[in-house]
Amino acid sequence: MLYIFDLDGTTVDSSARTGATLDDWFAMNTPANIALDKLLPLAQLLQMANDRGDATMVCTSRQMTSADYQFLKDKNINPVFILSRKQGDNTPCGAMKLDLLTRFCKRMGYAWGDFIKSSVMFDDNDDVLNTMNANNLPIIDARKYS
Repeated sequence: MLYIFDLDGTTVDSSARTGATLDDWFAMNTPANIALDKLLPLAQLLQMANDRGDATMVCTSRQMTSADYQFLKDKNINPVFILSRKQGDNTPCGAMKLDLLTRFCKRMGYAWGDFIKSSVMFDDNDDVLNTMNANNLPIIDARKYS
């Protein structure tokens, strides 16, 4: 089983740097603000899955920086795979994450039908929830656990 976790609003409370737009998010994505992030309850599930040796992935709309990777390391969030938004990509979250996951499947030699049978995703974003549901990837609304 592959457990796929979003970061913001799912495993990490990054509300101290949330703005009204994606551009606000990029502007507030500083090392000092990243250091203010806190773990949410589902971060423990990710950590436990790692400790059991289960395959884990972070699939995030963030443009990951060295400060983000350091935060994850410091908080013992060590997924096997990390998929993230590319610099300058303003694609809506659902379409962007679906693209990241389908490209991941191709790189790993998985058919989408096999991938969705052995994966579950946790996310808090309605667009992502709807997009993954429409593409048959089992997804759990993380807001139920925050």
